[in-house]
Amino acid sequence: ANDPQKKAESEALKKEQEKLKKDFEELKKELKEAEQMNKEMKDSDPMDTGKEQQESISKDQKDAKEEMDKGDNKDSKEKQKRASRQMKALSKKLSDMKMQAEMKENEENMDDLRDILENLVKLSFDEERLMKSFKDISVIDPRFIKLSQEQLKLQDDAKVIEDSLYALSKRVLQIETFVTREMGNMKGYMNDAVRLIKERKLQMTASKQQFAMSSMNNLALLLSDVLKQMQQNQQNMASGSGKGKKKGKGKDQGKSMGESQKDLNQKMQQAMQKGAKGQGGLSEDLARMANEQGRIRKMLQQMLDNSKGTEKGKQLGDQINDMIKKMEQTETDLVNKRLNPELLKRQQEMVTRLMESEKAMQEQEEDEKRKASAAKSYDRKVPAQFQQYVKDKQKQTELLRTVPANLNPYYKHQVDTYFKKIQ
Repeated sequence: ANDPQKKAESEALKKEQEKLKKDFEELKKELKEAEQMNKEMKDSDPMDTGKEQQESISKDQKDAKEEMDKGDNKDSKEKQKRASRQMKALSKKLSDMKMQAEMKENEENMDDLRDILENLVKLSFDEERLMKSFKDISVIDPRFIKLSQEQLKLQDDAKVIEDSLYALSKRVLQIETFVTREMGNMKGYMNDAVRLIKERKLQMTASKQQFAMSSMNNLALLLSDVLKQMQQNQQNMASGSGKGKKKGKGKDQGKSMGESQKDLNQKMQQAMQKGAKGQGGLSEDLARMANEQGRIRKMLQQMLDNSKGTEKGKQLGDQINDMIKKMEQTETDLVNKRLNPELLKRQQEMVTRLMESEKAMQEQEEDEKRKASAAKSYDRKVPAQFQQYVKDKQKQTELLRTVPANLNPYYKHQVDTYFKKIQ
């Protein structure tokens, strides 16, 4: 009478064994990827990927299979449970390591972005100075050749910035949408300026130099916004804000992706009306919106990555990938100023699908929480490297306050605004 029951129990144990094996292989793969990512970082310490735990899990799984083959289901079940507990602990360890690695990567990206911004602002100052110099000379002036050579040097400086920006855009998704367009404009105007200098058309040269400066300034402003966003994200990670949403911290704090997408769609509709009325300032607005769409797309990709292996993740994978592709198309349309009713219609459909996907994923998480044991509270320590970064930043800020730079009104206003924001 017990044979059918024992057979059913053996089948259940076999399925559980297969699931544990599959989950363990996926976990080992993620650990290897995390270790490789850590190696690629500057000045990184060796990462502890829990080799001993991995060996222990492998042994328990092997022993569980052997006990199962002998027909000893009780011992097999105990081995499986122990392997499962160790896998959960190792998964938690992986999650913490990923967060630490992400924070370190963000620090490196922010350092690179600051260097690029500094060089970009210097390039804009140099272009402005050169433009004024050209206005005061004639083509027969002996200084003309020297100034022409300076324009060529600025062109070389711009190429260095371009290479650095493209390298950074592969790691920081927020900047990839507008970097290509603004850098393309800047390069084009600087190339035109060099050509017009050779043709001795100084009046037209000044116009192209002015346009090049505008592209530099637009790019600098947008990159400043991205840097501010990265700093905020870093602070949120360091303070452990991911443990729960806090009210009253800002108008966008705690918003879902669907709500953020809905707000973005409203901005796009307002921009379309603004363009129809012939109002200015549209280019910068569209670039900011492309940046925001990139941020939402990154959040959606993260949600998809986190759901891999779950039932809902498999069900919604194709739908989410389709939304990600449509968001990429939206970013391309925005940076190319293709704002039309068809785009708005597509965006509206995306909001509905995004909210449905978020709701489904949230229900999956709640189901998992009901099955899980009571959670333990862990204190998240701020990395020593980040503490040092905060101290260094404070020193730099105080130095800038005590030694004010000789700036023109536009940049003086930008610096004043910056100091007000960081207080």
